[in-house]
This record gives sequence, C-alpha cells and structure tokens, in this order.
Amino acid sequence: MDLEWIESLPIYLELGEFEGYELPVVVSHGSIGNFWHLRDSRPDHLEFYAMNNRNRPSVDAPIFNIYGHVNVDSVVIGHNFASIDTGCGKSYGAKLSAFCIETKEVIEVCKEFA
Repeated sequence: MDLEWIESLPIYLELGEFEGYELPVVVSHGSIGNFWHLRDSRPDHLEFYAMNNRNRPSVDAPIFNIYGHVNVDSVVIGHNFASIDTGCGKSYGAKLSAFCIETKEVIEVCKEFA
C-alpha cells in the first residue's frame, strides 16, 4: 500500500511563476534544469534524471530548480537553482534544511546525537 502511494506521486512539482524569480519554479529530487525540455517529448528520460542526476544545472537552464540528491555542507543558491540536501540522517552533525520560495530564506537545523 505504501509503495503504491509513493509510485503515484509526481516526479516533479511545477510551481510556476513567483514574484522575485526570473524563471518558473520547479521542485524535484535531483537536478533537472538541463533536462527540462524532455518533460513532454521524453518523460521517461526526465524521470531518470530527476531520480539520478547529481550535477548542478547550467546557467542557461530554463527553470529555477529546487532539488536535493547531492549532499552539500550548507544550502547552495545559484541563479537558477537551490541545492538543499544537507545530509540529514546520513552523518553525524548533518543538517535538515529547507528553502522558503516566497522569502528565499534558508532554514537549517542540526541535531547532535549523543
């Protein structure tokens, strides 16, 4: 039952235009900015990149992509991306991070384990 629910979820969330952004905002597991053109013609390929890509989008990618999948020490914000996977649960001292689209605020919480 849980697996069926997970499989029913979208590969990405296309949030559209937001004030303060030059590009439409899209949230995905892995970086998909460089592959956005595949969403209609090759959705299976876009799905592959959404689940596996570990590279930051190029500066000419056509979306502002918020993604994880690649551990970074702190949230990295670029012209057209926010890389927000700060390793929570993967290593001692790693953080749980979030990015507020409306305010562009980064929230990071670190819980040291005894």
